[in-house]
Amino acid sequence: MRTQTTLWLAALLLTCTALTATAQSLTTDQPDYAPGDTATFTGSGFQPGEEVVVEVHHADGTPDTGADHDPWTVIADQDGGFVTTWHVCEDDCLGKTLLATADGLTSGLHAEVQFTDAPRIASVTVGPQFGTATYGTGVAVTYLITVFRGTGPGSSGNFTVTPSVTTALPTGVTASFTSPTFSIPSASSSGTTTLTLTTTGPSPAVSASFTVQAKTGGSSSTDLATGSGTLTIGKASLTVTADSKSKTYGGAEPALTYTPSGTLYNGDTYAVIGSVVLSTATGASATAGTHAISASGGTAANYFVATANGTLTVGKAAALTATADDKGKTYGGADPALTYTPSGTLYYSDTYSVISGVLLSTATGAAATAGSHAITASGGTAANYFVVTANGTLTVGKAAALTATADDKGKTYGGSDPTLT
Repeated sequence: MRTQTTLWLAALLLTCTALTATAQSLTTDQPDYAPGDTATFTGSGFQPGEEVVVEVHHADGTPDTGADHDPWTVIADQDGGFVTTWHVCEDDCLGKTLLATADGLTSGLHAEVQFTDAPRIASVTVGPQFGTATYGTGVAVTYLITVFRGTGPGSSGNFTVTPSVTTALPTGVTASFTSPTFSIPSASSSGTTTLTLTTTGPSPAVSASFTVQAKTGGSSSTDLATGSGTLTIGKASLTVTADSKSKTYGGAEPALTYTPSGTLYNGDTYAVIGSVVLSTATGASATAGTHAISASGGTAANYFVATANGTLTVGKAAALTATADDKGKTYGGADPALTYTPSGTLYYSDTYSVISGVLLSTATGAAATAGSHAITASGGTAANYFVVTANGTLTVGKAAALTATADDKGKTYGGSDPTLT
């Protein structure tokens, strides 16, 4: 009987011990929180009146940072329970699974519970630029900023978002939002605000990326997201016009220059323009007539540079002379072939064959009487030269001698004298 009683008491003691070992618990008021929220922990099954140490760490063993991970002590009530709160950390908890533990200092009882710290803000988008900004003019351009709610249970409800531009903006550009803070209502998956970037005259022409941050919670909160946008400030316009030039075929090439025009800003001078290339026909290619002086290239930090061509006018070179060669003949003889001799300065690899169209004429046939007659040179052209003409002389000699023989005559003395022939 004593043996049976002893066994029954032992079994009862083991049962009570098992019940006691599984009776303690630790629960949270919700499974997920946003950074900066207050989590409520409820403990039960501890020894009444004992001190219970509560602390929160990363469930995966990641090293903890910040005072929010320091342990604290609570006193179990007469039923062995307690209720305590914890500020959900904002520095290293976002997106993490956390482990809360409770340890009775007297009983040695232990309880734990896991929960998550999901972000309230999932993402930020920056819309396209509305409005055109140009160097030298002050304008305001706008962007639609959309902040999307997170998907965790802790992201539910109404919460306030603070937007900011976190990157340095170009010189002279300032940023402002239509609302320094705005709310995402409980029923909405997102909220919007408008970012205005205001440029001033000195703001350089640029395509610059910038970052918009949306944050909820205090200044140290890590519940935030960012999005990128682009500010485009276009270049102003200048024009480079090639100056027209002139020269004579075979003469020295003129120095090519250009004239800039257009509105300058912020104390700029036309010296901001560089890399302009001017070109035209030169040497033998610069034939008499007109040729384009081409302007190309041209750069400036804050300006588009347009180009306009000029004109090179090339005059004909100093005249070449076509001089009719002197000729001679005998009256009644064959007319000589008329020729001319060219003279004057030639350029490059030109020859006198550039001359054409010279006309030569003089007296011929019976008109070429003994004496001197002009050999006239006229006409004459050359693509790149003036052509002048000079006359020659045709000298016509008398033909071979003619003989006049007196005819024999007769008469009777005292008769009439005959006619002499």
